[in-house]
Amino acid sequence: MGLYPKAGGGKLRGTLAPWTSDTGNPVELLVLDNTVSSKGETWLKVRLPRRPNDATAWIRESNVTLRKTPMRVEISLLRHELRVFRRGRAVLRIGVALGAAATPTPRGRFAVYQKIREVWWSPLGPWAIHLTAHSNVLFEYAGGPGRVAIHGARGVLWAEPGTNPSHGCIRVPDPDIRKVVPLVSPGTPVVIVA
Repeated sequence: MGLYPKAGGGKLRGTLAPWTSDTGNPVELLVLDNTVSSKGETWLKVRLPRRPNDATAWIRESNVTLRKTPMRVEISLLRHELRVFRRGRAVLRIGVALGAAATPTPRGRFAVYQKIREVWWSPLGPWAIHLTAHSNVLFEYAGGPGRVAIHGARGVLWAEPGTNPSHGCIRVPDPDIRKVVPLVSPGTPVVIVA
């Protein structure tokens, strides 16, 4: 899919593969805006799943399938709280552990990139919900691109909610990550606020 600097085109800024590399699932993007060009084509402004965290581009609506979701996730850094909303009403509220001072959890508007079922012994717990967000200080972590995730916490990654031990990820107690997973899907908006 072609990525453009403005609605209606301009110089091609790159492309985006239609499938995620880890799972092979379709890439789903957060739509930020839309407009109709002078040629009558509908264009969508989307949040990109790459650096910098506020990266956007315009894509042709005719190249994608649109899907609405009633779900939204909000993470408060100050309250150490993750809330899931359905049609604007909170349906889940849980305490979380966040990034340390040297590796803070980034703020901004993101989306769920993919959900990965972890192996039973993983310190990430049973699930990792990868976001389009990336660490602002780590450009590589454990062989990956420094992508931020909402994940479980066990073993060496166990952390009490309300603490700040992570490399930027949002750590959720294992029983609670199992409650989050069925409520979100790739493309679900995630807002991380102060």
